[in-house]
Amino acid sequence: PRAEKRFLKVDTNKDDAVTAAEIDTALQAAIERRRTRIMATMDSDKNGSVTRTELDKYVEAMLKGADANNDGGVSFDEARMFKLAKWRKSLGTTTEN
Repeated sequence: PRAEKRFLKVDTNKDDAVTAAEIDTALQAAIERRRTRIMATMDSDKNGSVTRTELDKYVEAMLKGADANNDGGVSFDEARMFKLAKWRKSLGTTTEN
């Protein structure tokens, strides 16, 4: 189902075939979305660039968010739970099933 959904999304002219041009368009759109997300997340002063200081602050905040027991490190389980929490947030759910 997921592959079919992606196929249908990339097949913009709905001819039941995906061309190299359609793939290029889909990839470019994904790059644009990712760049926008990165800049929105890391470019704290919104000047159009990410400095080393902004990157360091982002990484520090991410590590603090993942360090559930506040021991200064992130275990595999903490990292997994942090990733699951981010995934759930993106889906708009909060339960741990």
